[in-house]
Amino acid sequence: MKLLLVTIALLAITAQTNAIKQEFKVIPFDDSKDTWNVTAGCAISCGGSSDIATDVEVALEPSDCTVSKNGGEFTLTSSYSLSEEITSGKASYKASLNGLPIVNQNDDLCTDLKDGPTPCPLAKGPHKSKITKPLPDGVPAGTFVAQQSWTTDDGTPILCLKYRIIVKA
Repeated sequence: MKLLLVTIALLAITAQTNAIKQEFKVIPFDDSKDTWNVTAGCAISCGGSSDIATDVEVALEPSDCTVSKNGGEFTLTSSYSLSEEITSGKASYKASLNGLPIVNQNDDLCTDLKDGPTPCPLAKGPHKSKITKPLPDGVPAGTFVAQQSWTTDDGTPILCLKYRIIVKA
């Protein structure tokens, strides 16, 4: 969820500076988990059977994935069940706009979650969150695809989510 907010903020900054002063590499979304297709919806789980999170459900509204550039809002809802308590970990964020990589960063998971609806420690069992946010001014039109992955400190997968938003002028 932080990825969505971080990436939209970066899109606004990018639109204002008209240049991205960073060397880009192709974002390697894991092909073995890349099940995206036109019928998949706006948000999917990209995790595997060995993830700590099970019964993962994620949805992005509006359901047609389209958000108006000026004043448009989106709502992200996610739910999952954890097979163990999460007290620390790593968060990986990757995103592209019209196929151009714009975000590729790694953060401390609990630092990223501290101000959200599901802060650490994340207890064993079910979790649900829902956030509604407006697009910031200056976000360019285009197709935004993002992926966030959580892992434990030793690299065990916790959760993987992938989103698609089409920003219309």
